[in-house]
Amino acid sequence: MKRLVAIVIAVAFLAACSDARILDGDANMVWVKENLILSGAPDEVAAQHCAQFGKKAVYERTLDLGRDSLTPARVYACR
Repeated sequence: MKRLVAIVIAVAFLAACSDARILDGDANMVWVKENLILSGAPDEVAAQHCAQFGKKAVYERTLDLGRDSLTPARVYACR
């Protein structure tokens, strides 16, 4: 039972700390770091960023951030 509780707490913690976040961005482009659990979140974060400039986010590519990073970054153009 203790093990199950520990697993539930760990999963809840990871879910709470796993939001996609903007690494860098401006009116023309945005780099969004993916998360481990919610794969659609980077699209939403990029769309919100580009909407600030009256533009739509268009996915361009995924960047591998190296062996020290568990998740890649997605690059979006704001058009």
